[in-house]
Amino acid sequence: MGLLIALGVMGIAQAPLLLYDYRVFTTNPVFQAWSAQNVTLSPPPAYYCLGYGLVAVLAVWGIRAALRVSPRAPFLLVWVTAAFGLAYLPWGLQRRFVEGVQVGLSVLAGYGLVQGLMPALARPLERVGRLLRCDPRRVSWTVQVLLLTLAALSNLYLVATCTFAAATRHPTLFRTADEIAAAGWLATHAGWDETVLAAYEDGGWIAGAIGQRVVVGHWAETVGFEAKRRQVAAFYAADMSGAERRAWLDLWQVRYVYIGPRERALGAFDPAVADYLEPVFRRGQAAVFRVSGREP
Repeated sequence: MGLLIALGVMGIAQAPLLLYDYRVFTTNPVFQAWSAQNVTLSPPPAYYCLGYGLVAVLAVWGIRAALRVSPRAPFLLVWVTAAFGLAYLPWGLQRRFVEGVQVGLSVLAGYGLVQGLMPALARPLERVGRLLRCDPRRVSWTVQVLLLTLAALSNLYLVATCTFAAATRHPTLFRTADEIAAAGWLATHAGWDETVLAAYEDGGWIAGAIGQRVVVGHWAETVGFEAKRRQVAAFYAADMSGAERRAWLDLWQVRYVYIGPRERALGAFDPAVADYLEPVFRRGQAAVFRVSGREP
């Protein structure tokens, strides 16, 4: 009864926040647009089964043992069950509900390994030990290490790929000194409400690095992302007239235009020949231009 009362108090305390969120997301056009494109749906259930793999199997095996030996096991069971149930609600943020659920699954899998699988394998492992003329405990320890290694393959894969990307200085993780200097100049000289135009990859980086407003940044945080991404790519291409470019800058209320390797890769646009762009920073491959005729 005490647990139910505690849950009720928590629910009542959170109700005003939920009601406020509901009102904002149903009445504010910006949040409505953000919600419409921030879609992270769950895959078919088979993909979850394959993704969690051995951990999920051991977790199912460990449910009975956990309920038998731990008074907190019902919480784990409710948590995991509710997470996967909520992951298929008819709304756009389904996959968010399984974030962190691997913790509960891992605890249940631990019960499944120690209280379920290993006792079931005790006699076969003892026979293997005799056959190999070694201590059965060593055989049991080896089996557990192999199972844990198999269960951790996805983590090992992530660590290995991230380590390799860092060691090879992959461009998605690293920026050149020129680019960092350009962002530093913007952080010092641009006002927080002044918009910067840059390619999609650079827009997201600039917004994250210095908090500057950008035309197109994170795909879920940019209203009308797909259209703006195409328009920005067209801006840096060579087949747009100066009048068209100036019209886009006025529409987006751009104060600064950033030029770097990614922008040059989009096309042959040369900002130096645009009379409405004033060079204010240049270092190596990175440059910043101020849109003339617009006050901050």
